Amino acid sequence: MGMLDSVIQKVLAEKLASRGLDWIDVRSVRLSKADKSFDLEIMLEGEERPLSAKLCYEVKDDALHLTGLETGKRWITEVLQLVLIAKGGTIPLPGGMVGMLLKVLI
Repeated sequence: MGMLDSVIQKVLAEKLASRGLDWIDVRSVRLSKADKSFDLEIMLEGEERPLSAKLCYEVKDDALHLTGLETGKRWITEVLQLVLIAKGGTIPLPGGMVGMLLKVLI
């Protein structure tokens, strides 16, 4: 996992925790700038194995907006989409140089 992937993983984990979604553990993140997506490995509380997920995004203003989500299990995809809509799919980017760098890289 590259440094950018690690930063994104940390930001996602903090955002999930701040929204009360501590039952989702982000194990790994891989950014695909060309597809504007993140491939994730997540562990959901109560599940026996990690699950692959794909988050689609766009960058607008000073935030990362999640525009779609898919997993290998349809019911989990639908539940997570409902959670995403209910909890808001916007992640503010940090200010200053870090935020500007992230906008360029993602």
